[in-house]
Amino acid sequence: MGQFGSIEYASIFYRGQWFWVDDRDLHTKRYFQFMLAFPAQADTGTKDALPLDVADGC
Repeated sequence: MGQFGSIEYASIFYRGQWFWVDDRDLHTKRYFQFMLAFPAQADTGTKDALPLDVADGC
């Protein structure tokens, strides 16, 4: 994958140092997956209903 070969799940170079999550670290991988999915599940507020156009005689 990158700097650390096949052992890395994710890596980033930050302020002159490498940080990574080992591919075998299931606990941390699950945490990161949750943190990525959580914003997509968050309530974004109520949405106004679209007006319905109903034709007569249908």
